[in-house]
Amino acid sequence: MGLVDVAEGSPFAEHVAGAIGHAVWNPRQGHGSFLTFELGEPRRDSSGHVHGEWHLWIQMAAWRIEDGATVLAACEDDRDVVAAALAAVDGRPLTAVTASGPALDTVFSFGDVHVRTFTLWSGEADGDADSWMLFRPDGQVLTVSPGGVWTLGPAGVA
Repeated sequence: MGLVDVAEGSPFAEHVAGAIGHAVWNPRQGHGSFLTFELGEPRRDSSGHVHGEWHLWIQMAAWRIEDGATVLAACEDDRDVVAAALAAVDGRPLTAVTASGPALDTVFSFGDVHVRTFTLWSGEADGDADSWMLFRPDGQVLTVSPGGVWTLGPAGVA
């Protein structure tokens, strides 16, 4: 477990580094404002679903999709607005992942289009309240939770 050490070369940065350079495919809005992004080669999981070798799931976080000058969509926008913003991300390589502040607000950069996440709680939350999860090809998942806490562990346990 780590607390806010996200500088280049830190364990947190090393855990996301392998996803950099992979293009996004099938970005979509799921239940409510949940977003998923597939990166890397397609793989079929044990339940028959196809995901990328890297799978980003933004679930219990506020978020915005922005380009250099415009907010393309935000988490409470109409699904059609969100779909158009996700289309602007589709096919773009992930160029950077940066987390900052005590809550680990995170920016996923796809060239000049950015997905910004913000926790929904000021401290730790009860229950299943992870802000985002990055499923890795090695079977591990990097999880960022409220309170500025991140963990790396087996995907079936996170």
